[in-house]
Amino acid sequence: FLLQALSTSDSAATLKLMKERFESAIVWVTEYVVDDKVEESPELRETALAMTQRILEQGTLASIVVNRKSAMVGMAVSRVAALRKLTGEEKEYAATELAQWEAILVLLSRADDSTAEPIESIDAAPKILNQ
Repeated sequence: FLLQALSTSDSAATLKLMKERFESAIVWVTEYVVDDKVEESPELRETALAMTQRILEQGTLASIVVNRKSAMVGMAVSRVAALRKLTGEEKEYAATELAQWEAILVLLSRADDSTAEPIESIDAAPKILNQ
């Protein structure tokens, strides 16, 4: 939670500190905590996905996530497919995670490897993934 608060801060000093000291922690979160094969807690995954989405939308630390774009897209496509196969109560329970993964996919598709500016918010995007 502290990492999420710091990584989405508007303070230039805090963001510089994040880039210098916590980049490896952000990479770890985007590599392991969002992965359902590693992290069993849906609540922790959702928190990590929310942080990842905010980082991409805010832009100042987006390059950390964009550097892992290929791995993130691969994980997202796999997870979205699995979540869309769910039915009933499981589908309802996983709706937030599915929406977050879809939002991250859209944001990553808009990002290039040099992203250092905010990526247009998913809220402004057409709902192309909701099928």
